[in-house]
Amino acid sequence: MTEAEAQTIREIENVARGTESIPPVKVKSWLAQQSSLDVLGAVVVHIIQHSRRVNPPLSMDEICSTVQQYYGQCLTQNRQDSEYAPNRFIAGLELVGWFRTLWNDSAVPREYLVRLKEMLRELCVEDKVPQDQMAGAVLEHLFETPAIAEFFGEWSADSRLKDAFDAAMEWSRGPRPSDRPTVFTVSGPTVIAFFDYESERNDPDADEALDGFKYFLRGLRDLLDESVVRVHECYLRSFEVELRGHRLSFSENGVGYCLLLPDKDPRVERGLIRHSDLIRLMKDYFGQDTMSRALAPKR
Repeated sequence: MTEAEAQTIREIENVARGTESIPPVKVKSWLAQQSSLDVLGAVVVHIIQHSRRVNPPLSMDEICSTVQQYYGQCLTQNRQDSEYAPNRFIAGLELVGWFRTLWNDSAVPREYLVRLKEMLRELCVEDKVPQDQMAGAVLEHLFETPAIAEFFGEWSADSRLKDAFDAAMEWSRGPRPSDRPTVFTVSGPTVIAFFDYESERNDPDADEALDGFKYFLRGLRDLLDESVVRVHECYLRSFEVELRGHRLSFSENGVGYCLLLPDKDPRVERGLIRHSDLIRLMKDYFGQDTMSRALAPKR
């Protein structure tokens, strides 16, 4: 990032912290720096997502075009080192949330959904995003809504897109989270990650929250040696734990994490927690020695 770009981002952050109206000409001057994904990301995060302060307001076309450009670049570049340009999989989750917002809003012209679909098609056809990663980061989560899967139906007849389409459809047709077991045996350091999908499934934001939960859980599993610390998932309101010869019952609403050891009282942490923050909590509960072994490089 150049010093000029960093200065522009600081300006955007300062404006976002204020309370005054934001002139659209100022926003457009920031967007003119199209070569900087970091600046574009700062505009999307701080301005576009809180566009009510822009007066007079940006048009729907300006907002949708900016967001599409941003996520297209994030999916292509797959950055790992930027505050405002997430990697491919985080960008994919965010794009899914944006797509669903437009899809569920009857006031949004369908052409903006067609544009997003065309962008994703071009990324696959031009091999800017591998098809398996497009399926894992974006399509399989979109296809949890059958009508959206139907909207992408022509991909199944295109040999350049069929692999991504079929992989996403296979995932979306798999067993729903509520099919998971609800009894867990604890014989050593254990984490039970719970998401009350049964209660939340009628919430229009539930699938987006579930995607974030599963993404952070995947990050935790990638780091841990599960022969040292076991990780389980539960997608029902209640679950049972066999611990020290007794069966304990838990009834947990929402999302959170239950940390367990045979010789300690359980510890429950609520809310969606990034895997890096959860590891700090695990070090406190399980101990530094245990976590050092659990986090040792995998062979």
